[in-house]
Amino acid sequence: MNTGIDCLPAELLLKIARYLSVQTLRSLKISSRYLNNVISEPSNEWTVYHNAALYHEYALSDSMTISEAKLSNGRYPVQDPKCVDWKEYCRQCFILDKNWSVDEERGLLFASSKGDTDTAAISVISVTTGELLWQTPSADGSKGSLAPQELYAQLSVGFSP
Repeated sequence: MNTGIDCLPAELLLKIARYLSVQTLRSLKISSRYLNNVISEPSNEWTVYHNAALYHEYALSDSMTISEAKLSNGRYPVQDPKCVDWKEYCRQCFILDKNWSVDEERGLLFASSKGDTDTAAISVISVTTGELLWQTPSADGSKGSLAPQELYAQLSVGFSP
């Protein structure tokens, strides 16, 4: 007799998914083919990720559309025109959650990113205009990424736009 999670009806799993974070949903999808199929089913995916947006406060109301969430949520400036569904919106907001901080007094957004395993980059963006003010230069002098030890040297010198 199978007593695993695969025995639970999809309806119950969807009710449980309402209370799960984006990270947990991803873990469930990669840990079980059955859960991946339930979550990724086109008729379920919208609901699952809409609920995840509410859970993380990426969307502020249950009745909000994705367009309204993108426009009204100043905390997560997702302006990507290709971001048209809740799954992608949650993915982009989650990345912003993990890789940025805001200096409200100065109106600056600090975003970090990592390219391959040997490079990292930091960008400084104006909160009011969205303009890129500064970014760590690449080894060839263009804006891009630096090796971690060079990045530390850049940061210790200080910010100058």
